[in-house]
Formats: sequence, structure tokens, C-alpha cells
Amino acid sequence: MKEPERRSDRFAAGGERGSQDRISATGMPDGCRDSAELDPELENLRILARGLRDYAVIGIDQNQLIYSWSEGAQQILGWDEQEIAGQPAGIFFTPEDIENGEPGRELDAALRAESIEEERWHVRRDGSRFWGSGTLSVMRDSSGKLRGFVKVMRDLTARQTAEHQLHETEERFRLFVENVTDYALVQVDPDHNISGWNTGAERCFGYTEEEIIGQPMAVLFTPEDIAQGDPENDFEQALAAGRSEYERWLVRKDGTRFWARWVTTPMYDEVGQLRGYAKVLHDETQRKQAQDQQRAALEEKNALLQEVHHRVKNNLQVISSLLSLQADRLKNPEMLAALEDTQSRVATIAAIHEQLYASKDLSSIEFGPYLRTLAHGLFGFHGTTKGRIALTIDAEDVVLNVQQAMPLGLIVNELIINALKHAFPQNRSGAIAVSLTYTPANAPEEESLHKGLVRLSVKDDGIGLAPDIDISQVQSMGLNLVNLLVQQLHGNLEVSRGSGLLVTVTFSPGSM
Repeated sequence: MKEPERRSDRFAAGGERGSQDRISATGMPDGCRDSAELDPELENLRILARGLRDYAVIGIDQNQLIYSWSEGAQQILGWDEQEIAGQPAGIFFTPEDIENGEPGRELDAALRAESIEEERWHVRRDGSRFWGSGTLSVMRDSSGKLRGFVKVMRDLTARQTAEHQLHETEERFRLFVENVTDYALVQVDPDHNISGWNTGAERCFGYTEEEIIGQPMAVLFTPEDIAQGDPENDFEQALAAGRSEYERWLVRKDGTRFWARWVTTPMYDEVGQLRGYAKVLHDETQRKQAQDQQRAALEEKNALLQEVHHRVKNNLQVISSLLSLQADRLKNPEMLAALEDTQSRVATIAAIHEQLYASKDLSSIEFGPYLRTLAHGLFGFHGTTKGRIALTIDAEDVVLNVQQAMPLGLIVNELIINALKHAFPQNRSGAIAVSLTYTPANAPEEESLHKGLVRLSVKDDGIGLAPDIDISQVQSMGLNLVNLLVQQLHGNLEVSRGSGLLVTVTFSPGSM
């Protein structure tokens, strides 16, 4: 059979408009009416095509001119049948495709294969473009003679746009993942095998994507962690809690180890089925090394400070012993009392250093236990007859720094010694009550830099002070020292007379 003449040149410059005299009154091309046998089939095709509104059904004669145009074609492309009849088949191709001879190439390809499927951009009557997907088939009569072509096309612009947007999203995500170099982004399938690997993961572990994909996640763990089942435990925890976060040693390709913080999150699809896990890792080796060095330096410093406190305490005990030896040689009661007071103060300071030496925190002291030890020690040091003066201590767990604990301890020392010496003359019996409490501040936080107050009170039911004595003006060594120490604490000193004497010291724990 002789192949029909190529007409690709008809569309090289936009197409040659066919003559109207080639279209019969019924809308059928004269060439198709040469065979009466084919006319009913073409008419049936036209009738069928009219009902397909979602598809453009276009009849093209052997001269490559449009002769049939369905309602779907009019809806999709914009031309009505009277406008389009006799137009070249490439009228709805884009200018660039016409310039490249695509309409003629498409018809030639259909002649060789009898039917082809293609997707491309097309142009509507108003000049707008849409993505069309269709089939171009050859029509022949019973003798095999070419009678024309039929093109069935659908507007798939929405699908093409969605696919393009999905592709753009995937491309952006791919670029994002590949350009994150400070974090390892690893995907793991439900069987715990590695399925995704970014540039950051390659930098951290040393494996290329080709080397690691398909490997079990456990290949990145240390042998001891694998033996404990940590890789599986990580995934189980992530499933149970929605995520798993931890720090641990991991292993590079070359066998070296690095300290990493890793977060594991399970990934589910829209129906709730587990699709795998996302793991985000950051190399924290330098931070851990810095922390380890800082911790080692702090431990070394604490050890040194403990030794210093121990030696200070020992030296103070030596001084206390020397004072005691000196006191044994004195006959003057006033000088003896002065030495005993000094010895008591030295012992109080030594007790602070002893407390610090035994404490894990060398910057602060739990003052409640220290206060109990100090008070009972002062009663024993001054030889108070058992049962003559009762001692009551009510001390809360108040933690003070060394700069506060030292002066407060000396204040307690002076107040208790003063009560023991002067409140109960001539072997009079009585009681001393020591109280240490912490009172939260009532002021709003923005009005106070340091919330709360520490309150120390020492009360006795002895003879008290004469009404004309001002404690702040008393010239004795002990009470002068109390006033100075209260000022050092930036605190307040109150004295209440009545049945005995009540001395109260209040200060803020954050004032120093």
C-alpha cells in the first residue's frame, strides 16, 4: 500500500488553513465519502464522541485536517465545531512544538505504529495552556486504505501540576537533606535496616550511601551495646513513647568511636502503618571531652579544697590546744575567761572547716546539723551541769554558702556562750532554745532579687538585761562581735526583753 504524502511541512509555520469546500454539508470530509461502506462507522464515531465530555475526540482526515470535533473537545480546547472544521491538526500545539514539526512527527509515528500515546502541553483557543494526554490512532477502511486519524485526549493539567509540585517538594527535601552536613539524618526500615543516608551521616560515620544502605542499624553501635541489645531497645522505646533520645558512643567505619546525641522517631503512613524510623544524630564528642575535662578539673579542685579545709581545721585545733594549755597556767579569772572565749571561737571556726571537709559540696553547708553539733559542743565545753540548763534546738534544713555559714556560726557561738555565762547566775536552772527557720518572701519576684529570709533566734529564760542596756552599745567583746557579724550578713538584729532574753538575727540567703 502506498503511504500517503507527508504533510509535516503544513505545520512548520503554524499550519495551512484547509479549504471549506473539502467539508460536506454533513461535516464529513469528501475524501471519507469515497467509500459508502465507511460512512456509517464514522457517523457512529461522531455520535459516540458527542457524549464524552471529559475527553476530546478529534477526527483528522488523510490530509491532516480536522473534520470532527466532540463536545468534550470544545469544552477542553475552546473552539466550537464550526470554527475548527478544516483547520490543520496542529492548531492546538504550542508554537515551539509547531516550530519543531511535532504535529507532523506525531502523525508519521501513528502511521508507523497504527496507534501512539503521548503527553505534552497544548494550547486552548484563548492561548492558555494545558497538559494533555491522549492516543492518536489510524483509521483504515476494510481494504486497508487510510481514511484518516482519530485523536482521543484528556486534560491532565491538575495531575501534572500535582506531580510537578510533588517533584519540586521532593527535590527541595532532597537538597535540604543532602546539604545538612552537621547532622546525620538516617532512615531505617521496619526491619531495622538502613534505608536512607545523608551527607552529614557520611561525614560522621565515614560510610558512603552505597556502602551503608541495607546494612543493619546495629553496625553503628559498639560491640558492648550490641551485646546488651541496645539497638533493639532503642526502637522499642521509640515505638512505646513516640520517640527515643539518648547519648552514647557510636562506631565509625574505621573503628574509631565518637560520642553522639541521637533522637529516634517512628514514621507512620496515613493509615497508621509503621513505615520505618527517622534518626537524627549530632556528634557531641568535643562537648563531652570539654565536659569531662571540666569535671576532672572540678574534682581536682574539690580534692584540693577538701585538703585545705582539713589542714585549716587541724591547725585551728592546734591553736585551740595551745590556748587550753595557756589557760591552765593562768590564775587571773578575767584573762582565763578571755582565753576560753577565744578557744570557743576557734573551735567554732574549726567545726565549719570540718563540715566542709566532709561535705561533697564545698561551696555550701547544711547549717541545721552543724548548728546542733555546735550547740551541744558549747554546753560540754563550758561544763554545764547536766540537767541544770535544758537545751532545745529546732533547726530546719537551711543550706548556706561558706561566706554566710562562718559568721552565723560565730553569732550562735557568742549568743549561747553569753547565755551560759550571764543568764543563770548562782547555779540557777533554766532553758535555752535555739531556732533556725526559713521564711519565703511575700514580695513579688520582680520586687526582690532574693526571695526568702533566714531567721536565727536564741532565747533563754534567765535574768535578762536591764531596761537601760542597749545591746548595740554594749562594749563587751562578744556582743560587739555579734553586731559586726550581723552587719557582715547584711542582716537585722532584734532584742526582746521580758521573761529572759530573745535575740533574733534575720538575713537574706542571697545577700552575699
